Amino acid sequence: MKTFHLYRKLIIVFFVIIVAISLLVVFSRPQSKKTQTNNYKSSSLGVIVSYPSDWQLTDKPSEGISLNEAIVNGKAKLSFTPNPNENKDKIDLTIIPTDLDLDAVTKQYAQYAEKERKFSHGIVWSIGEIPAGSGKPILSCLAFGITTNRSFEFKEFKNQVISINCQNFNLESKKLRDFIQGIDINDK
Repeated sequence: MKTFHLYRKLIIVFFVIIVAISLLVVFSRPQSKKTQTNNYKSSSLGVIVSYPSDWQLTDKPSEGISLNEAIVNGKAKLSFTPNPNENKDKIDLTIIPTDLDLDAVTKQYAQYAEKERKFSHGIVWSIGEIPAGSGKPILSCLAFGITTNRSFEFKEFKNQVISINCQNFNLESKKLRDFIQGIDINDK
């Protein structure tokens, strides 16, 4: 009888330990925070971009100008500053009409190494990196997207290439993927 009570107590203690460990695991996980975002729609570039609210949109084409004017004036891009304390850190998103496909675009960068290919909002993306060399960190904030050309100004081109390039810093892969997920084509 003593043995039965001992086993019973051990089973209860074991059960309490399992429950305690389970609760500890569940409540010790970092809670995923939904990032607040801002949206920007560029009729000139034909895109809608959702980006983290702590980033600043620092460069954009003037509203009302055409994509052709934006390209000629070097303004066919959006620039974001992800760190308000470091104005030199920025992410450029550029859109240019092209006849190239995604593989041909990425082959223009000799050291570009594709790490992931994904599809989002009608855009096929290549996410990769370029080694900086001589012990410097890898430049991982680089992505190219291809979508069917929807610009009325450039009917002779079949595609549009969207390039994302970080200046002076690297963006974590997950943040880059989240940023890409927030880019959509604005059908005029």
